[in-house]
Amino acid sequence: MFFFMQVAPAIKGQMQLRGSMMIQYQPQGDEYVNFFRMITSNPTTTHDDLTHAISLIAEYGEELFPSETSPSTEPTCMPGVASDPA
Repeated sequence: MFFFMQVAPAIKGQMQLRGSMMIQYQPQGDEYVNFFRMITSNPTTTHDDLTHAISLIAEYGEELFPSETSPSTEPTCMPGVASDPA
């Protein structure tokens, strides 16, 4: 479990190092690993903006922790979330 607690901090470190974005992460209690927590309050935020953020998380994660089966570079939309209505 210790390894999984280091994933979000390492990805956030890459985001800060590269100057791409700053996203909060936190554990959920003592039993769960760190997870990213994105809160948006900007009414001009689009579906593409959020897709880009998720893509960067996946890209940096794969660079830092490569696997034999790489995830798709295009994240799938969460169930119940429609495309950008604009």
